[in-house]
Amino acid sequence: CHVLGKWETCDLRLEHPSISKYHCILQWHAQDKTWKLLDYGSSNGVKLNKMKLRPHQYVRCTVGSVLEIGNSTRKYIMVGPVDDQLEERATYFQS
Repeated sequence: CHVLGKWETCDLRLEHPSISKYHCILQWHAQDKTWKLLDYGSSNGVKLNKMKLRPHQYVRCTVGSVLEIGNSTRKYIMVGPVDDQLEERATYFQS
């Protein structure tokens, strides 16, 4: 479990003014061998792949996922083994 936020006790300390003391949690779930992200009830939210998370609800986070925390312009990208990536889907446009 990794806590992200403003307080000194957080595993990853973020100092942007829009970040809450305990903003979100990134947790390894051993049962299904996946990382999951949880907005810990922050004031300014968490986005995973441009979608805002609901507070206190775990969402799967895969390799290649992009995290946006609060109103900060920084983006965090999950890295890891290739077998934890979602499959790419090709989109074709007809002219």
